[in-house]
Order: sequence, then C-alpha cells, then structure tokens
Amino acid sequence: MLNNLETQDSIDHDKWSRQIRAYGIEITKILSNLKILILGLRGFGVEIAKNIILSNPNQVSIFDDEICKINDLGCNYFLTNDDVIYKKRRDEACFKKLSELNPSTQIIIENNYLSKIKEFDVVIITEIMNSKIINKINKECHENKRGFIYTLSLGLMGFAFSDFGPKHKILDKTGAEKGKFYISNITKEKKGKVTLDFSHTNKRLKQHGYLIFKEIEGMIELNSSEPRFYEVNSDNKNEVFIGDTSDYNEYLGGGIAEEFIYHIEMNYKTFEENIINPVDNMMKFDYSEKKKEENNYYILF
Repeated sequence: MLNNLETQDSIDHDKWSRQIRAYGIEITKILSNLKILILGLRGFGVEIAKNIILSNPNQVSIFDDEICKINDLGCNYFLTNDDVIYKKRRDEACFKKLSELNPSTQIIIENNYLSKIKEFDVVIITEIMNSKIINKINKECHENKRGFIYTLSLGLMGFAFSDFGPKHKILDKTGAEKGKFYISNITKEKKGKVTLDFSHTNKRLKQHGYLIFKEIEGMIELNSSEPRFYEVNSDNKNEVFIGDTSDYNEYLGGGIAEEFIYHIEMNYKTFEENIINPVDNMMKFDYSEKKKEENNYYILF
C-alpha cells in the first residue's frame, strides 16, 4: 500500500511550503494520505508521535494503556501531575495535546489494534513487547505490504528495526538535492555532447548518471525523452556525453538539464527471520581498543 497510495494534489502549498521544500511535493502528498499506528507513548514514543503528526498524515492512531507514573513526567512533556494523581492512561492523557498539534490530522485512541493491522499503512512500536505479539504484527504488515518499525530508546542506547515488505520502492536513497543546470550547447552527432553552464551553482555532476531535459529550443526531442544516461567528458568537466543525437533537430538555444535518480527496490526480511538468523545483518566489527566497547553493546542488543 505504501507503494501504491494515490497522491491527489489536495495540499495547501502555502501552509506546507517548508515541508515541500524539505521532502518534495510527491512525498508530502503521500504523507497526507497515510494512516499510522503508534504503540507506546513514553518519552520516545510521544516524540515520534509529535513529529509524525506535524508532518501532516491523514490519521494517527495511538495506544498505550499503561497508567501514568511520576517518572513519566521526566520524559513525556505532555503529561502533568494531575495525570499521575488521577491515574490516567498515557494515551488518554496525551490525546488532547497531540490533537492540538495539527487539526488536519485525525488522532484516534485505538484499543483493538491487533484486529485492524491491515487498516494502517505503517505500524510503529516504541515499547518492549512480547516477541510473539511483535512477530504477529510484523507478519501481517509484511504480507499486506504495510510498513513496520520497531524502535526503542534505552538511556544512551537504542535501536531501530524496519520491514517495509517485499518489493518496496525507495524513490531517493540519499535525499541529496538534485542538480539543475543551464544548457549552453548540444551537438548533433553519434556521441551527443551537452555543454552545461555551472556559473550559477556550486554543485557538480557525478562521473556518470541520468539527466532529464526541459525547455530546449530546436532539439525538442530531448524535452520528451526518457532519462538519458550521461558520462562526464574527462577532457572538459563542463561537457557530458548523452548518446546518439544525430537524427534530432538542430539545437537553437536554452534548456535545463536536471539530475534524475531511478528508484531502487528492497526486499525486507521479517523481524522473526532476523532474530533466527541475525548473522547476515551483523556489522563488520573493528576490534581495536577504541571500538571494543561499542561492539560489545551491539552484540548485547
């Protein structure tokens, strides 16, 4: 479902302009359709809930039926002394303030989440839970292509496990800003050569990759073409070779070349598979004195 969400443009571009600049419009649209379940609302869980709600998903369901305790006040900034005195559940005590963060996101206390896992796009567990329950939730998420995240913060230590199912598409692995460059010239030949103008930017192209072209005059065939593989000219870093342009119209002027990144596909293992056989995912350890303590912590986890 994460890979197939509809992304109608119902986004208030003015209201969410900062997020659009940070995440991009497509990711912002996807976020606005998500239904997310968060299990656990101690300090770590409520921080996750706050940040997710502020990113404007469609719905956030919460569950934490533990009674508020005095030590909760040191880490959950939404709880008060009254919540402890009147023995409120953590989710009920946090509900009002979480709801006030973003009126566009519906907040629900979900007591029957185990029977509704398929209704959520992402399930996030932030508490230590019985492994049978974790495996049950994760298995249902995995089989139905729902996102699953199990994460804990334990003092100075913590971990995060994610399973986004089989054939999960990652649109942009690094999130690095894509370069946009003005075009000075394009040759019409078997090894078509594009000259780029870098005077307006400090960004440079990698040795090879993909480019899409826009607003070119004359050689308009490039404006509607699929992303073109390029290779930087080793003799002139301002030039890239993009393949055969000999049958195209003459280049007359203008145009923009923009970096394009193809999505990659990931096949995740379930939590149970990783627990049974963690070796494939173990870090390569550096057993020097400096790293020994870190390695031991990792093994303990």
